[in-house]
Amino acid sequence: MCLYRLVRFMPVALVAGLAGTVANADIVFTENQTGGNNGTISYAGNAQPNPLIGHNLQINGLYCDNCPQNANDVNNVIPVNGILNFTSGLPVPPTKAGNFAFGGNGPGHPGTSFEIDGTIPTLNINTTTQLLTGTFQLAIVDPSTATLGGNFVSITLDVGPDSKDPDILSHFGLPSNTEFSFSARFFAAPFTPGTDDSFSIQPFRGTVTNAIIPEPSFTWLLAASGVAGIAVCRKLRAAA
Repeated sequence: MCLYRLVRFMPVALVAGLAGTVANADIVFTENQTGGNNGTISYAGNAQPNPLIGHNLQINGLYCDNCPQNANDVNNVIPVNGILNFTSGLPVPPTKAGNFAFGGNGPGHPGTSFEIDGTIPTLNINTTTQLLTGTFQLAIVDPSTATLGGNFVSITLDVGPDSKDPDILSHFGLPSNTEFSFSARFFAAPFTPGTDDSFSIQPFRGTVTNAIIPEPSFTWLLAASGVAGIAVCRKLRAAA
């Protein structure tokens, strides 16, 4: 009966203890361009191994779901004057017929880079600063994107560790040592690759989503609570 009560009420105690954590918080950079120069995502073709390159992509918004403070959403973004540049690894076999795939960090690849630089006046970041930097494991260019209709293509970078400017974390009430994993997705049109599969496209919409990596301490807390509960039950039985 003692162990049953502990097991019954342990989830309540843990939920209460974890209610103030930030495990579900996502920091999101946005791109939503309706005209003008929005940078390019390009591939030089298959005549020789070439990476996928993102150059001067415009980042213009920032929000954070479920953050401890100043949480906002896609309808109430913080303005950002940012530029995103990235470089993938070399081509790898496609994940499905018709798409283009590029490797990330690992054997046979020169490594990847992903960086957002810029200013966020609302957060008093008024000089050009490295807002985010990281690496990723895979890039996919998928011409079969049908959800938007027409000759659209989606570009997905998935998934890798990154770090952010501490002023961003402070604004959203997150510890400076918070670890993140990011993924990015962009949409572009039209998509008309050359005979050697080369292309250069201008995205019109995109997001860079940063998810917090859960700390293993929560698992250890659960295990330790169970062991401690069993020990308490044994002592109570012995005393009885």
